[in-house]
Amino acid sequence: MSICEAVTDDAVKEIVSRMQDHVKDIPGLIGHSILAEEGGRMVILVTDWRDRQECLRYHASRDYRRLVAETLQC
Repeated sequence: MSICEAVTDDAVKEIVSRMQDHVKDIPGLIGHSILAEEGGRMVILVTDWRDRQECLRYHASRDYRRLVAETLQC
């Protein structure tokens, strides 16, 4: 799970878009949900995995750190 708080309403759209692009090619990912707060600026990415090892591998990966860094700028 990743939680972001956007600084503007437009940034919410940007974060959602980046998350959608990001989850397309993650190995081991079997599902995801992107939740955006109505009337607010919170965005949550919930991921579902085949097994615990795949989840841990992803959260320790460069791709995950890149997503975090990209969404910090929004």
